[in-house]
Amino acid sequence: HMEVQEGRVTLSLRELGEASGAVKARMLLQLFDCLGTGRKDIGSAHLQAILTMARSTATGKEGRLDLPHGVTARFCRGWLMLETRPQPLTEVQLQPGQTVTWGDWRLTLLDHREGAGVALRQRRQEESAVVTVAPVVPGERLSLPETRGGGRSIKRLCLDHRISLAERDRLPAIYAGGELAAVWRLGVDEAFIPSAGAPCRFIRIERSAEKEETP
Repeated sequence: HMEVQEGRVTLSLRELGEASGAVKARMLLQLFDCLGTGRKDIGSAHLQAILTMARSTATGKEGRLDLPHGVTARFCRGWLMLETRPQPLTEVQLQPGQTVTWGDWRLTLLDHREGAGVALRQRRQEESAVVTVAPVVPGERLSLPETRGGGRSIKRLCLDHRISLAERDRLPAIYAGGELAAVWRLGVDEAFIPSAGAPCRFIRIERSAEKEETP
């Protein structure tokens, strides 16, 4: 249930929550081992602090916790991530007509299609739904029109598209009303694809100026 990459390990909070108390502690210590920092100086107080925050963020809120050896525990949308590298990208709300620079990208929420980006359905009851951009969580899933048999994990889709781990971590994930609606370069979830000619919310996505390639 754990994903390991350089500078980060990721574990589902659901899997952690379903384990017994003694197993929870061993699972967390194993995370530190796989991260490469080891478990030295990680005491019961640190483990309890992680579990306490995990329970408080299980509803979807984000949380952070500083730990020994320069490790940060980050809780995001049902996932626990232990990281040793800086993670400047956070979840940001998109406001209509305002351009947000997020990582390597500029995003603008519009009420019409303009340029490259993703279009999301807009029903009357969804007009006030908050739209945000956030880092990709590997365990999240998208149901794309071309995939059959249900949704596929972001990790699997990135492998299919030959997107590296470093690229994946900086892809803009678009959430509408707290639900994953689209991931740039991967597609829009079937539940959020607008009907032909129907009103939509459009997120225009462009490379940041400093990341644009020189001709």
